[in-house]
Amino acid sequence: MTQIKAAKNALLNLSSITLFFEDELSKLAELDKQQISYFKKELEQQKDILILQELNIWHYYVPVKKEAAHPELLEQLRTKGCQLQAGLNGNKQTEVCVINQTTEPEFSLALTEGMALANYQFLKYLKEKKKKQFSLQTIHLNDKGVSQRDADELSYVIQATCLARTLINEPVSFPLPQCNSVKKWPRLVKITALV
Repeated sequence: MTQIKAAKNALLNLSSITLFFEDELSKLAELDKQQISYFKKELEQQKDILILQELNIWHYYVPVKKEAAHPELLEQLRTKGCQLQAGLNGNKQTEVCVINQTTEPEFSLALTEGMALANYQFLKYLKEKKKKQFSLQTIHLNDKGVSQRDADELSYVIQATCLARTLINEPVSFPLPQCNSVKKWPRLVKITALV
């Protein structure tokens, strides 16, 4: 299961995903003039994910239109998170740092949610689990508007979704009370019965 952690600073030795407003490209201080020029050309061609690579570190840049967070935009970011997860696993990255240069914390949360949900696998009954297992293990959230509590809340939602997926993937004849996933429920949710 993918871990999600709030990070106070960008982790320089990790691959990164930077969210930025399309019209604020020049505010990306880590880019030189040549890279900014390259990104401008890519944006003119309507590219929605821009990539730079140095050695075994990948830097993905996701331009976002300057508008308030609404359900359609958040779903687009979840979809981009899914695409980025495939790229990160294809490049055998174990950790990534999501850096939000926008003013909307919902953007980084939606992107992270898409990556983490796309990273779910049900490999229990496969013989060659290690060969098929995704490499991505940890997503660090570097966003001033996202607290550790927000990251934990997102992590709980993802854990619950993955638990539901696991239960659906188990055969009908599987004894549910002995399922290891069910034993973890009390830690994931708080259930109160009202009579």
